[in-house]
Amino acid sequence: NNTRGWTLMTPEERTSFQSQMRNVKTYDECIQTQTEHRGLMEVRAKEKGVTLMTPRQNICENLKANGMIK
Repeated sequence: NNTRGWTLMTPEERTSFQSQMRNVKTYDECIQTQTEHRGLMEVRAKEKGVTLMTPRQNICENLKANGMIK
């Protein structure tokens, strides 16, 4: 439930998004993947009349700080 829009995604979409995030190699690629995902989730949330949670942390910053992406 840490992913923004998790409840709006199908199990297949969740798995796909997790895979995409595991495969990012750079900070810019991570930000792009996050931005695209958030855009899609914002559209879905609006359609369903729900509010998305505000991210508690920047996963891209964490991945970079831990040396997992450049």
